[in-house]
Amino acid sequence: MDISKDLAQHVFIKIWKKRNLLSIDYSVKKYIFKIGYNLYIDFQRQKTKELLLLEQLKHEAIEEMIDFNDDYLDQKNKSTHE
Repeated sequence: MDISKDLAQHVFIKIWKKRNLLSIDYSVKKYIFKIGYNLYIDFQRQKTKELLLLEQLKHEAIEEMIDFNDDYLDQKNKSTHE
C-alpha cells in the first residue's frame, strides 16, 4: 500500500468535493499542503489506535491460552490422582 499516493488522492478528492465552498485567501500550495498534513496526522492517529487494539487483542489471546493450559493441566492432574 502506497500511503503517500492514497493521501494525495484524498487531498484532491476533498478539494473537489468542497470546490464550491472554497475561498482560498492565501497560497493554493500552502492550502493543499495543509490538507495533506492534516490527513496524514489523522492517518497516523488511526494507525496508532489500530496498533494499540491489536496489541491488546494479542495480550488477551495469550492470557486465554495460558488460562486454557492451566485448566487443562489441572484437569489432567486431577484425573491422574483419582
